[in-house]
Amino acid sequence: MLAALLVGLSVQASTTSVIEAQRVSFRVSGDVSAKFGRSGAVALRSVIPAPSAPLQRLGCPCTLEEFATTARECRFAASLACALLRCDAVCDPVGEWGAGFTHAHDHYAYAHLLEEPKRSCVVVLPREPVTLTLRGHPATIVAPTPYSSSSHVAFFDSVDGAVEACGSTAQAPPPEPEICLDAGDALVLRGDLTEPPGGLGGGSLVYHFRACGARDRAVLFVSPALEARARLAGPGGASGEGGPS
Repeated sequence: MLAALLVGLSVQASTTSVIEAQRVSFRVSGDVSAKFGRSGAVALRSVIPAPSAPLQRLGCPCTLEEFATTARECRFAASLACALLRCDAVCDPVGEWGAGFTHAHDHYAYAHLLEEPKRSCVVVLPREPVTLTLRGHPATIVAPTPYSSSSHVAFFDSVDGAVEACGSTAQAPPPEPEICLDAGDALVLRGDLTEPPGGLGGGSLVYHFRACGARDRAVLFVSPALEARARLAGPGGASGEGGPS
């Protein structure tokens, strides 16, 4: 039912939304695509036009306006997914009943079970400033810093249930890379990176997609390029067929 509501709201979107989705996908240059292919992670700055206000309840759109802004974000996230996964269309990785978005906790609870993880991705679209620790993710997306909140003391020893810092010469674990995102930014993580970013609340909304064909029965969105060609062709023209976008 939720998926149907989102699809219904998406159908009501004007041609302007299609153009906006195309502009979002155009931000995926050849260099960005190559970086995503190598590391499975990429951050794009100021890619979402006119970011929406934060939801009144974390991860829970409650009003028609909030559902509409979520559907709009979902469309933009799908555009990025199509461009980075190099596919004609995307569906929800959990199946036909999925709406393209879920809570971060729910996604990462079963991320290791998803089929074709390298053909899926998670898109984080913050609506307000957030700092994430990319635990287990490639440092190529952002360099680690010794001032990261995940920096460690050299060694911890437990004595009678108390944890005391000890002056050991053991080398501290390297600090994990942090990234600061603003409203309008996008962080895209490939599906085979199953470690959730630190600082991303379990109740936060994330958008997740799996590559599929434009005629797949579970398709949620087609690529902006394919959609534009279908609109230009008119009712008797293209209807979801074509090469990779």
